[in-house]
Amino acid sequence: MTGKFEGFKAVDFNESVAGTKWRGLLGKALASAMRGPGHPYRAWSVPRDPQLHIAHEGEYKHGDQAYNVTRAKLFVRTIPGELAYGFYIEAPGQKDKNFSPGSFKHWQKFKSGLRSATQMRARLFDALKKHSLVVMDYGAGQPWQAKTPDELARSIDPLPKDTWVNLHVVKRVKQADAIAAKSGVVRNILEVLTDLSAIYEDLL
Repeated sequence: MTGKFEGFKAVDFNESVAGTKWRGLLGKALASAMRGPGHPYRAWSVPRDPQLHIAHEGEYKHGDQAYNVTRAKLFVRTIPGELAYGFYIEAPGQKDKNFSPGSFKHWQKFKSGLRSATQMRARLFDALKKHSLVVMDYGAGQPWQAKTPDELARSIDPLPKDTWVNLHVVKRVKQADAIAAKSGVVRNILEVLTDLSAIYEDLL
């Protein structure tokens, strides 16, 4: 895709991706800025979804959902009224027969990293405070009510139970503010994703 990302438009904040180009243009800009020696980042548009994922090459397979759900990733997505971006990790419910818990190694490392005073845990809470991020299931709109690293670790450690876990460390921006930022929104997103990429890389 040719062209440069100049900012979001109102049409980008729909449930459909029809008539939009933001995923390809923004993904290219973000991956190019984050990519470097030892940091082989690429961006992929999620099929039929107003969302893009950013990850290391080899840690993501475009269109292979069964593989990608087992891996942590960075993300950017739009919904009507809001732009969201950050870190995303999943885990299957204990009764889910389609996935082996052992294949979700990123999730296990994430939980382990929260249990003690690890560098990953320090990075997570530094980023939460610095960027006013929220830990939540973004799709369900449910935040984790945890104010300290130990509280978050205790709430996450028993998971997954019977239902699938979608954990997002997310920056939420109102649609009007995202549009008003124009191309400067790239810089805003990069500031957050760069800090969260250190957490992502701790899991590889």
